[in-house]
Amino acid sequence: MLCPSCSTPNFDSASRCVRCGANLIEDVKESKPLSTFPEIWSPDMAAGLSIVFTPVFGVILHALNWRRLGEKRRALASWVWAGLMVFIVAGAYGWGLFGVKSYAASESYLRTALFGSLIIWYFAAGRVQSKYVSTKFGSQYIEESWATPVCGALIVLPLVYLLAKQLG
Repeated sequence: MLCPSCSTPNFDSASRCVRCGANLIEDVKESKPLSTFPEIWSPDMAAGLSIVFTPVFGVILHALNWRRLGEKRRALASWVWAGLMVFIVAGAYGWGLFGVKSYAASESYLRTALFGSLIIWYFAAGRVQSKYVSTKFGSQYIEESWATPVCGALIVLPLVYLLAKQLG
């Protein structure tokens, strides 16, 4: 269980946080009116949509969520992950295209890089936000609309694909 005050992991049976001493039994989720919660995208949905829209999609939404939650260090870490994802994807595609000089190889490297980086990101960093939001807000947070990020991904991804086809 994550502490609702400082986000330190604690045993599920703990009644007080090992770091800050906050009461873990008190139901923090119902102690504030819903209007005081920030609007965020569901961390689990962002991670799930990353399967369709690349891991960069989920990492960016997690970074924006961390910023809205007031967690600047975690937001910065997510932006670093986003840069790393872009580097991995570009590197895998470039290696297949310029190293092996085969479009089929570049797609194979790209799929492997996307899947591998998604798994690594989710278990190293993405799951933390899901637990944080679940512990701090439960299901009572205000969910941000998916229209803008999904429409943005539907516009950007085909453009990137067309650019990659032109290079290949």
